[in-house]
Amino acid sequence: MIPTRDRTHSSIGGTITFPRFVWRAHPTRWTLAFTLCLLSFLGANHLHAHACEFLLAKLEVQPERVTLEITADYGGNPLIPDEAAAREAVLNSFHVYLGGQTQRLEELEPLRFETRMEWDPTAPTAMAPPPEGQTHQLLTGIWKWRPHTDHIVLGVPEKNPLDVLLWTQNEKLPGKEAKWMLLIEGEKTPEIVIWPPVPRPPVHPGRQILSSLIWAMGLLWLIRHGRAQRSKLA
Repeated sequence: MIPTRDRTHSSIGGTITFPRFVWRAHPTRWTLAFTLCLLSFLGANHLHAHACEFLLAKLEVQPERVTLEITADYGGNPLIPDEAAAREAVLNSFHVYLGGQTQRLEELEPLRFETRMEWDPTAPTAMAPPPEGQTHQLLTGIWKWRPHTDHIVLGVPEKNPLDVLLWTQNEKLPGKEAKWMLLIEGEKTPEIVIWPPVPRPPVHPGRQILSSLIWAMGLLWLIRHGRAQRSKLA
């Protein structure tokens, strides 16, 4: 089981507004908050972290499909002591909100799990290297789903002890001006619009006929050319 930790937001004073996103404060998170704020003012595109005490989730939105890759560090995160806890953390990382209903990821589509020794090189974080002579101990759950709706919302469940750094390789996150955002318990993403398939332009009948004629003429030329070559050799 994943150990829980107390989250008291009232003692901090509500909400801190950053240039890139809005994030409710937490007393254990001031160092990271300062770093994020500083990077935002400097116009930086990447976060820098000394340890991974949160989950990393890469979001990719494609026509009629959503892909999430959620990674847990069970070798360096004190809240995730082993691979079994990492699997539980990934499975409980998000709820999907659609049509007034709330569902877990695996209720919509099973996740495929794989162990990794390196962080995704395109992630917006600079993780500390593992201890000398060791490798990272990472578990990644890959979730691919074809929604039956044109929009969904992702959210971290209430009382979830693990924050989630959500990021994308798309131009930016849906509803955001940034490529990443940090979600804590009870927080949701803006609405994620599922792109419809790109319609193919209809082919004009005349173009189809012309294309068929060109192919037929080319094939006829090849046949005649082959016969002429065989006649010369004979």
